[in-house]
Parts: sequence; structure tokens; C-alpha cells
Amino acid sequence: MRRGHRGAGFTLVEICVCLSILALLFTLSSSALSSFLEMYYLNMYRRQIVSDLREAKHAAVKGGNYVACQFYKKDGSTSAYYTISSILPDTKEKLLSQATLNPWLDFVEDQEIRFSNSSFCLPGYLGSIYIQGRSGRLVGVVVSSMGRVR
Repeated sequence: MRRGHRGAGFTLVEICVCLSILALLFTLSSSALSSFLEMYYLNMYRRQIVSDLREAKHAAVKGGNYVACQFYKKDGSTSAYYTISSILPDTKEKLLSQATLNPWLDFVEDQEIRFSNSSFCLPGYLGSIYIQGRSGRLVGVVVSSMGRVR
């Protein structure tokens, strides 16, 4: 006969209590994880845009042409994206790079920034670029008239 193994298992009530506690912990942590991921993506894309704008400024000085950086909001099924193009003397544009934001994110408004071959921004083509998350959080990139990107 099997003696001594009678109390070795878990009851159905104990398993249900344990699973309900795990479900509660998962629910609480998922909202924190979502908030963390949103801030991670906002900061990641902000750093990427700063890097791309600095590279565009460098390309304008190096190439002797104007460089246009255009930022586009979400439009229906299209995700927010931005393009960086070199404006050639014959008014044609040559695409240097393009990037698409995470579907969670969007630009607050359409914006265009242009760098001259002296590394300054052209009048009317400077300002701040804001990226907004689903929860409404904003991060920004500021481009001064002197061409400083921060």
C-alpha cells in the first residue's frame, strides 16, 4: 500500500488561487510594460532623428547643396515617416534616406527643415519636431536657426 504520499499534491483550490494571483500580477505589469515600451520607442526615434538631422547638415556642407528633411504625420493607413533629400541646383531632389516610425507613434504636425551649404537653416525651414505616443506623451527635437540640432 502507498502510505506517506497522501498530502504530497496540490488541491484544485490552491492551484486556482495561485493562477489568479499570477493573472493579477500580469495585468498590473502589462500596463507598466506598455508605458515603458512607449517611452523607449519615443526616445529611440528622437535620438535617430537627431542623428539623421546632423547627418543631413553634414551632407549639405559636404555636398554644397541644400538638404531638405520632411516629416509627415500618419495619413489613414500610412505610418508617420520622414525623408531626407538633397536639393540639386537644377531643382531636382535626390533622396538620401527615409525612415518610418513605429505604428504607436506619430508626428504632431507635418514639418520641413532645410539646411544650407553653410550649415545654417534656411529662414522658414527650422523649428521643433515633436513625436507623440498613444498616451499623449511628447518628445521633441529642436533645430535652431544656426543649424544646431538638440
